[in-house]
Amino acid sequence: MRWNAAGEVDTMLPIYYDVRDLSGNGRVIVGRYMSLRPPYEMYGFRWVEGRGIERVLGTAMVVSYDGRVVAGAGGPWVARWVEGRGSEWVVTGVYEAIATDMSGDGSVIVGIFERTAGSPTRPFLWREGRGWVDLNEAYAEALPEGVILEEAYGVSADGRYVMGYTWVRGMGLVTYLLDTWLTGDTNGDECVDDGDLLRVLFAFGQVGSGLPEDVDEDGMVGDSDLVLVLQHFGRGCNR
Repeated sequence: MRWNAAGEVDTMLPIYYDVRDLSGNGRVIVGRYMSLRPPYEMYGFRWVEGRGIERVLGTAMVVSYDGRVVAGAGGPWVARWVEGRGSEWVVTGVYEAIATDMSGDGSVIVGIFERTAGSPTRPFLWREGRGWVDLNEAYAEALPEGVILEEAYGVSADGRYVMGYTWVRGMGLVTYLLDTWLTGDTNGDECVDDGDLLRVLFAFGQVGSGLPEDVDEDGMVGDSDLVLVLQHFGRGCNR
């Protein structure tokens, strides 16, 4: 059930509907439900205020801030459904996978997968137009020696930061926060190349906080930022 601002119940779904996520404005609910007739299959649903319930994907686990994008999972795949466009495969070719969160616009999805039956869980990151990666493989340089990430349960609204947990010897269960922004990548395309070098050159001498061209974050775009771009040149471009 859903309560409105007055504390009144204004929406109630049947008990066989399993709610999983809610849009930013509270007007879209996603989840899954079991068919009450043979063969008693599980389906994903999206409830939209004023429109009611519609079937989407095999399951529906997470929804974008505006409610237009849904991601679900079931067995060896994760799929994304976009209003007006339909569905597409996000993760395939593994034993089992599940989506746990998505960015505000639905262009980034994180989750967990197993490559084979009984293998350790691993976190994945999917970006629209880039495909999916194992976080351990894609960001190996950023991880402390001997640390292997196991779970990913959250991603920031802009898709930059991923949160999850893993076991670390001598420490036990540890929560991590991974910054997926590559050093030297000033335009966010996950590739440090000529475009990033030009951005730093054109912004040379600018002062201010939060400038993407201020790679070393010292408050000014200068020589040190050019050096960092050159040191990381080519990183991420062959993923």
